[in-house]
Amino acid sequence: MPAIKRTKTSFTAGELAPELLGRADLRAYENGARRLRNVVIQPTGGVSRRAGLRHVAMLPGMARLLPFEFNTEQTYLMVLTAGKLAIYAADLKIAELIAPWTETMLPQIGFTQNADTLLLTHPDMRPQKVQRSNTGWSITPWVFTQDAYFRFAASDITLTPSALNGTVTISASAPVFAVEHIGVRLRIGGKRVLVSAVN
Repeated sequence: MPAIKRTKTSFTAGELAPELLGRADLRAYENGARRLRNVVIQPTGGVSRRAGLRHVAMLPGMARLLPFEFNTEQTYLMVLTAGKLAIYAADLKIAELIAPWTETMLPQIGFTQNADTLLLTHPDMRPQKVQRSNTGWSITPWVFTQDAYFRFAASDITLTPSALNGTVTISASAPVFAVEHIGVRLRIGGKRVLVSAVN
């Protein structure tokens, strides 16, 4: 029996899972391929070879690469390494900032971008705001307009402040405070209180 050769002009379904290779009744079968390697699928269905890679810089160790696209003409590569953030544009390092993360935190760092601001998050770090301006780059801890609060004591425990403003001593009806609470913000009576010492 002679082999049938068919011309395929659309690959919009991408690379097919092995389970679909025998499903000629599906549209994905008509618009897919058994294997696609080193290509980019065009919106019109065709494919083109993917761009090659370039060696831009040697890194000191483990790194995380993040895209930063301010607009179509101003794109940057953010390189996160232990304690540092390097920013590259057109293969040149244009800035290097001190950062609060460690190498072990890199894989779990989450990020989102809005215009000229990149927000970086991790469970063990206060969210960091990386901001681009006309004069340079900066990284600062994120400042919340409203803090999130967690009730870490049982609901039957009461907290009593010694005053309504200034330096305030807070007494609890049961021992709930520990040294780890220093630097934590509490909300008592609708007001924010910063714990500076625990007795």
